Amino acid sequence: MHVRFEDHYFSAGLRYTFLIILSPPIVYVTFWHQFYILAGILSIVVFGLLTTKYVTTIDKKNNKIHDQFHVFFIRTGRTIGYRQLQYIQISKERHTYNANQRSRDRTADFALYTGTLMYDENESLEITTKSEFSWFGSEMNRLAEELQIPIQRNY
Repeated sequence: MHVRFEDHYFSAGLRYTFLIILSPPIVYVTFWHQFYILAGILSIVVFGLLTTKYVTTIDKKNNKIHDQFHVFFIRTGRTIGYRQLQYIQISKERHTYNANQRSRDRTADFALYTGTLMYDENESLEITTKSEFSWFGSEMNRLAEELQIPIQRNY
């Protein structure tokens, strides 16, 4: 049984913003000015933004964790063997900083949630870190249910 977790490196907003912004220049320089090299470079940038992601696959049958980074469908990463999955640890880290503008000072306050897979005795693998808890929480619950392990919250 394989349990798979995918997390895009770039946010959806950034990916689709670049797609919308760079598509008209690609068409323009290709068809009207025939700058094929420039169009090719812009297309590679857009394709790279759309396909870059982290993929963690847990193979419970063979007791292996495949932790990979995909760029242009090229996979790099490592394979980790384990004896037993223990739990998913969720930690919360609060960040505060001052955002200075000309007319006023504001304080930015946000939390980062980190999901870590604990296996064997003291081994761990960071799965993801997000600032939005709704998506993060649902994905961690899905992983815990599919792996049949508990979730431990450290906050």
